[in-house]
Amino acid sequence: MGNHTSRSESATSSECFATMWLLSMSDFLRLDHMPSHEELHRKGLLVPRSRTHFCIFISHQWLGPNHPDPKLQQLPVLQNAFRKLISGEIKAMSDLSSQFVGDSCRLSQKECMNLKSGYIWLDWFCIPQKTFELPFEFDGSSDEDMAYMVKVVSLRSPRSRGSPSNQDLFISSIPFFVEVSDMFVALV
Repeated sequence: MGNHTSRSESATSSECFATMWLLSMSDFLRLDHMPSHEELHRKGLLVPRSRTHFCIFISHQWLGPNHPDPKLQQLPVLQNAFRKLISGEIKAMSDLSSQFVGDSCRLSQKECMNLKSGYIWLDWFCIPQKTFELPFEFDGSSDEDMAYMVKVVSLRSPRSRGSPSNQDLFISSIPFFVEVSDMFVALV
């Protein structure tokens, strides 16, 4: 589990091309299945990131080709870990490489409370799963239009044959999402 003091967006080195959608910890802890981005969005449970949100970026292994947790193995493990961290039943420590160089810290009581009122970013929840190609409708009359067009076209993924998709924009924004998050959790 990694943690850093929240940085300003002007201090980030990555670019953001899409909204950073988040799910509140309280809603996450109530889940009994892994709903997609579209399902959570329809229910009004996703919120766009604000500078005031305590953001937890979750990295995990997909256990299926079309769904990250088809047998519902990871969700209860992650929910249980967060419940125990929030209650203080278990203590989280800094990652092993940080400990190796002498940076050994535990989550403070305040950080555990931040978890409780925090917001989660997890790819399945926060990136649209239904893709569509982005239309390019711009007149090219300004240098700014042209610069944006070049930037967006360069985001094309190997699976995109034509224009980049809405999903490509979200995936290309992941480095930014990591940088502006307050905590990084790897589910391994």
